[in-house]
Amino acid sequence: MNFPSRILVGRGNKTIPNPAILFADKDAVVYEGPVSGYDFKRQKKNYEKLEAILNSYGSTLEHIASARYKGSRGENTRFIVSTSDKRLMWYKYVGHSELSGQNHVFIAGMRIKLSIFIKDGGWLSLTTRERDALMTGDRLFVKLILSEKRARWLDEINQLWS
Repeated sequence: MNFPSRILVGRGNKTIPNPAILFADKDAVVYEGPVSGYDFKRQKKNYEKLEAILNSYGSTLEHIASARYKGSRGENTRFIVSTSDKRLMWYKYVGHSELSGQNHVFIAGMRIKLSIFIKDGGWLSLTTRERDALMTGDRLFVKLILSEKRARWLDEINQLWS
């Protein structure tokens, strides 16, 4: 399985570029393939925490497209990782300037900061029913289960209810 050049993230028609294709002709190290063949380097702890959450639901991160390139502060990394059913996607992007970039999980039409999703006060603060709703990947079910306030707290761009 390979990602297309633009990857749908489950939020309307919102897409993000496939880093392996975007940087293929540039001075970058690109990789697209199974997660088992990828070194997450500075994101390894985040990967392990996210994988533990997914494993508890019988899922796992399986496919990744990545590019590593030189930035002003050393090596920059951009990647997209998905579960086999594409119910959850993790997008990491380090920008060219200091403190720029993104580190998000896309699930059930929501864009959630990875730090909120995996920290104890995030995922573990959700009730079992709320976690189960998110892991279905069904946006309508999530809207039924999570209160509007709770969903806005998770969904950093506050568009779940618009």
